[in-house]
Formats: sequence, structure tokens, C-alpha cells
Amino acid sequence: MFRLGLGSAGTILGVVCLVIGVPLWLLSAVPILVYVPRGKLITSGPFALMLHPLYTAVALLVIPGCGLLFGSWLGVALGVVLYTSARHFERSEEQDLAARFPQDYPAYRKRVLLPWL
Repeated sequence: MFRLGLGSAGTILGVVCLVIGVPLWLLSAVPILVYVPRGKLITSGPFALMLHPLYTAVALLVIPGCGLLFGSWLGVALGVVLYTSARHFERSEEQDLAARFPQDYPAYRKRVLLPWL
């Protein structure tokens, strides 16, 4: 019922998504756990590439990668729904960061390589 039917191509694509997504997720999660409780703005590592690497890694790579690996379109669909939902909630997070870091956050946003991702 949920089968993609991509065969080995889907499996390979799933592995590639996971090989990229899991380290990106870890490299994003650790700084959040360390620096956010200290009230610091994170601007390096994956955060220099995109504004929300944690959301992006999980929604566009890890969950769809698992779906592809197991041959199910459900993982891909859940990833799209999660990414769309995260984009909606990011607005309030970005407003909060702009208020907490009125000089640093706008400057950081201008330096991010892929601000739309």
C-alpha cells in the first residue's frame, strides 16, 4: 500500500539522504543543546549554511531517507509535511531571535549561504 517501487535506486537514494542528513542533524543538535541554554546565537557550522539546519536535516533528509530506504512513500510525504509545518513555525522563532539579538541576528541572516532552505 505504501510501496514506492523504486528498487535499488530508492535504496541508494535513501542511504545517500541518511549519510548526509544524520551528520547534519547531529552537527545542528549539539550546538543547540550547548549554546541555546546559555542565550547565545549560533552562527557557525551548519548554521552558516542555512537558517534552520535541524529542521531541514530531519524533514528533507532523515525522514524521507528512511522512507526511501524502506521503499515507502510515507516517509517522503511525512518529510514534506514536516518541512512545510516547520517553515510556518520558523517565523515566530526568527522574530524572537531578531528581538533577542537586534544587531547580531540581521547581520547573521545576511551571511547565511542558503537562507531560503
